[in-house]
Amino acid sequence: MKRRRQSLVVLLVSCSLLAVCLHYSLQHRWTGSLRRAVRETTRLHIRSGGTCHRAIEQEQTLAEITDAGEINRFIHGIVISGWRSGGACECCGDPTFEFYAGDRLLAMVGYHHTERLRWADGKWTGDGRLTAASRRFLISWLSQHGVDGPRREGEAKQERQDEEGRRQRRYAEFIPPKLLLAAMEAEVRPSPSYDPGGEQHRKLVAEVFLRHEEDAQTSIELYLRVLGITANSSGWNHYHEFQDTIAQSLLPRFKGPDLAQAALNVMKDDEGMAGAARWFLGENGWRSLDESDRERILRPLAQRALQHRYMDIRKGVMNVLCNIDTPWAVELLRSMLSWPTDPKWTPPEVSSGWRVSLADGSQVLSDECSDAVWAAFCLAKMGSVESLPAIQKLADESQGPDRNLLDKAIQLLRDKTPVDRK
Repeated sequence: MKRRRQSLVVLLVSCSLLAVCLHYSLQHRWTGSLRRAVRETTRLHIRSGGTCHRAIEQEQTLAEITDAGEINRFIHGIVISGWRSGGACECCGDPTFEFYAGDRLLAMVGYHHTERLRWADGKWTGDGRLTAASRRFLISWLSQHGVDGPRREGEAKQERQDEEGRRQRRYAEFIPPKLLLAAMEAEVRPSPSYDPGGEQHRKLVAEVFLRHEEDAQTSIELYLRVLGITANSSGWNHYHEFQDTIAQSLLPRFKGPDLAQAALNVMKDDEGMAGAARWFLGENGWRSLDESDRERILRPLAQRALQHRYMDIRKGVMNVLCNIDTPWAVELLRSMLSWPTDPKWTPPEVSSGWRVSLADGSQVLSDECSDAVWAAFCLAKMGSVESLPAIQKLADESQGPDRNLLDKAIQLLRDKTPVDRK
């Protein structure tokens, strides 16, 4: 028995040593082959763009390194984890490292998502996966030499990972364990047949939630809270996990007092407010409320949503207020006439969004307008004659495209009569 134990220990140690040797052998093969290829480097050229599908006329020099010590430090900072390397993503990388000996190109290496390198026409059998230490080194080294793109990309990636972790924790806090497990299984289960619109998949996930529903109010509160988990961070049109099913299949079943009371219950905290605003204003759930409940629920939600960091959400809320067309909705829209315009904002080349039709048959799209200008068009569309002095004052203080658009809003409002208001 003792010998058997000793033999087992020897075998385990041998296997461990073999694994270590294999790891370093693979690492040396990947890392060493690149180092040997670029050991004569006298100039390191770092440019924008990747190693394939190049648009050379658009490429820019990001850094030019001729100091031998810095070049050597960069080369030896590249360490590839051989056993995790191979394969390739579909992009061409950015930026690209070009190693020169005089005017002779020794190697062209693309940088992919701060994690991998691709050696164009090199000796690697796929993309080389950087070790964790090497990833940190390259990001730091590049920032030291004025190339900040990878650092920003790495920070954005970490932010997304942190947000995903937060989202999963919140799901676990809100959704009962058995329901969460069953819903997650349904979420990853493939549809039984061709399902381009995702309708069958939504039905599968919805059936899981329906089997676990208790009373209407508890269910509505859960659904609104789940919608609120990402409402502030990623906007209202970006669904995660079960949110699409909730918005398309589950919440539309509820109306009237049950819906109103559940909304009031969740609106006591930030995340609940975000979910309720997303449903009632982003998904037009306000139409399912009794008219007697609308102001006390929609007014505080709209006040909050009009401060959202995404402009398209703010404009969408203004469009909803235009459709509601009540004195308090007019009041909220008028408050947006003083909303400051971001000096860096310019209309997109291709405009889209909500539309306002003018008397000459032309249309103005929400994407063409700043916040204040779109508020003016919403008020004009509603025929809010009492808002004319405030809109005129805004026009007098504006210039350029804003002034031209505001003149159209004023003309639209003047063309309106009380009979026209609908």
